[in-house]
Amino acid sequence: MLPLFDWAGIVPPVLVARPMAAPVGASERRALEKLGLGLVDLFAGTDALLAARGAAREGALLDDLGAIRDTALAALAELAPRLSAVEAGLGKPLESTRENLRFSFDKLLERTRAAAGRANETEARQLRRLASALAPGGRPAERVYGPLPWLLAYGRAGLVGPLKEQLRWDVAGLQEIVL
Repeated sequence: MLPLFDWAGIVPPVLVARPMAAPVGASERRALEKLGLGLVDLFAGTDALLAARGAAREGALLDDLGAIRDTALAALAELAPRLSAVEAGLGKPLESTRENLRFSFDKLLERTRAAAGRANETEARQLRRLASALAPGGRPAERVYGPLPWLLAYGRAGLVGPLKEQLRWDVAGLQEIVL
């Protein structure tokens, strides 16, 4: 919008970007390390994280399902010339069948990935708790919550001290503040 100020003949205001700080306590840090995650990973959302972790855990099963899908689709494609020889109008129903099969297999793969991610409920609970504390709704917690939770947990010195020491105003992007 800065060009509009020149156009209107108005002196533009001085703009200072607000830094993004993510206060992270010792228990959250330990949980992140135990799960092998970084703070930024939480912004993907718990469902995406659980699905990705489930896919990593059940990769062989997902690969087998994908191979079955691909084999079935290829077999149907090979039948196309023979079906067209019987009747030319069978190509459209065949293509419809292939699309339905692809859709059904993709849904099965998606549900299997999600189920595998939910298989370890303790891990899922930890991920949800971390996301709620550090990245509620996929946003930095300091943008959603006021300072009150950290003030109650760490006191004024426990919050303001680390912010003064660690927060850099000249750094763009998310900064992790260790409480």
